[in-house]
Amino acid sequence: MKFAICIQAPPYSPSAYSGYQFALSCLKKHDISTIFFYGEGVFNTCNVAEKRPDEIHMPSLWQELNQCHKVPLILCSTAGFKYGVISQEVDGLTIDGAEIAGLGEWVAQSSSADKVVVFK
Repeated sequence: MKFAICIQAPPYSPSAYSGYQFALSCLKKHDISTIFFYGEGVFNTCNVAEKRPDEIHMPSLWQELNQCHKVPLILCSTAGFKYGVISQEVDGLTIDGAEIAGLGEWVAQSSSADKVVVFK
């Protein structure tokens, strides 16, 4: 079975971590066509977020998931610009492995998936 996952929750939200745990569980028996970050969820791809020793650092977890399992991480270009995660003046604000695309890419990926799961 192929899943498409959309993360709309910011990285400090329990829903973002639940989405990450769900993705790990899926990968045991299924495929993930894409993980799409939308709305405040784009902050999960921001590599300039402060790493605190007493908190889970979601951008690092998503990057590791991408590196270990080759799951495409796509952040919405419009939301990225809106929240300042994507900038025309500053390079390197997003984690390695994160791609920038529009909602059309999400529609294409989700329509080819067997299941779509959204974490808000």
